[in-house]
Amino acid sequence: MGYDFSYRPYAEALYLALREDVFYVIMEASVTKGTPREAMIRYMDYAMVEAENLGALHLSQASGGGASVWTKPLDAALTARQHREKIAFLREHLGRKSAATYGAIVDYMAAKAQPHIPADTWYLSILGIRPAYQGQGLGAALVHETLTRTDALGIPTYAETFAARSLPFYHRLGYRTVARFVEPVSTAPYWLLLRSGGRAT
Repeated sequence: MGYDFSYRPYAEALYLALREDVFYVIMEASVTKGTPREAMIRYMDYAMVEAENLGALHLSQASGGGASVWTKPLDAALTARQHREKIAFLREHLGRKSAATYGAIVDYMAAKAQPHIPADTWYLSILGIRPAYQGQGLGAALVHETLTRTDALGIPTYAETFAARSLPFYHRLGYRTVARFVEPVSTAPYWLLLRSGGRAT
């Protein structure tokens, strides 16, 4: 059950940045294959490779400092294939319980987002800065390129967060909170944020 890393230092940065985030706490607790920490670092690496191939990936100039992981809208067939491959990865590297947990949370959040999110919207799925690099403006820098591009194209973007403390950061970037839900697996609240054309929607 080996795994060839593409972005190990950045995967470790994301793990360290997000290990107290509700979603990742639940996912790590669900791991039944290997050590939970190593499994989650593999998960982060897989997400970055997935973004590089199907969305957008931005890495900090500081090696292993942080990353932003974006998903672009895909056609139905490619979306279904992406989901199957992600579930297969989770089963192999984290275990069946993790795959089921991921599916339950993501399916719920996708259904709740759908009425609020235009079809052409890009999704900021992961943003994390290694703790030693936080407070230096790296978060905004890591989303700047994609936001500049989507602004030029008139394409909206959205994000979700379980951390109320991160809301001011997103609001400064032009996101507006459009909904608040309680995710049933974790029983935790989270916020849905939308940004359009370089300004709050």
